[in-house]
Amino acid sequence: MKDLKKLLADGIKALGEGKHMEALALFDEIIKEDPKIMEAWYNKAVTLTYLGKDDEAISVYEEALKIDDKIPDMWFNLGNLYYDKFQYDKAIDCYKHAVELNPNDAEAWNNLGNAFAQKGDTENAIRAYTNAILVNPEYADAWYNKARSHYVIGDFEKAVVYGEKAIQLNPALARRAQAWLPDARNRREVHKSYDETKNTHNHNHNHNHENKRKQK
Repeated sequence: MKDLKKLLADGIKALGEGKHMEALALFDEIIKEDPKIMEAWYNKAVTLTYLGKDDEAISVYEEALKIDDKIPDMWFNLGNLYYDKFQYDKAIDCYKHAVELNPNDAEAWNNLGNAFAQKGDTENAIRAYTNAILVNPEYADAWYNKARSHYVIGDFEKAVVYGEKAIQLNPALARRAQAWLPDARNRREVHKSYDETKNTHNHNHNHNHENKRKQK
């Protein structure tokens, strides 16, 4: 009888060394002997992804998940493959499975938000980014993506606050933010000036009404 644990260890070692074809052969051998060894399926799909064979990797993940659909990392990786193919509905379904199985996966929440954002569903995108931040308050990308979503819907105050938080956590994001953060700052100031003018007008307007009532 073959030592499947050793074959798995050898396969993972070969994968780590960049010997992808050798690793693939080992994982295939394990799956043929015992299809219930999920690590072999997982690592086979990862190997195929490294080889640029995304369609085959998708097929492997889907076949594996028919055997055991309780592995969050498989759902996450499958979601990433669908996302890269612009199949956002399928990506969302996969990421939802991932966070249901592991609610503490901040990256899965963030990617779920990205998939919603690509579909124009900003409300659900913000909700997903918020969950990512709740899991990991230091997650700069989630803060950035949340800020960008608030910018899209015209909530410039939150866009600026969250954008600056993201840059504070990861200064490298400042370059990406140049595409929209200066505009968000400008628009926030315009809104503030407008609100101040409006409030002043309303204040005076109310006093005028009060004076008229008193005169009567």
